[in-house]
Amino acid sequence: MRDDRTGLDANLRRAFEEFDAAPFPRIKPREWSVLDDVQVDLDLDGGDLFGLAQRWLASHKLDVRDIALDETIDERLATASSEDVEAKEAIERFRSYRRLEVELARCLSAAAALPIRYWRR
Repeated sequence: MRDDRTGLDANLRRAFEEFDAAPFPRIKPREWSVLDDVQVDLDLDGGDLFGLAQRWLASHKLDVRDIALDETIDERLATASSEDVEAKEAIERFRSYRRLEVELARCLSAAAALPIRYWRR
């Protein structure tokens, strides 16, 4: 029977692999201004999470006190969905990618026993 740490690491590894395999949802620059900002912030959050998860899986050590996620991403996606009806497909790709980011953060938080901190850009 696996101990809790092994199970948490297995969940983190699964979330990490799904996140790593997901294509980043790129759009053409200035196609939709709200989405331009979302794209940049998704990339920043994703890069940070990817590095933290890699470090944890390799050494079970992190030099941070929490896992930071930009809460304005979700707000801007909600704004974009009401303003840019024609951007529906791109918005859904961003939302799907964001769900993978949040799942990776949740699994990393559980494995490393660190809180998730939402912050505003």
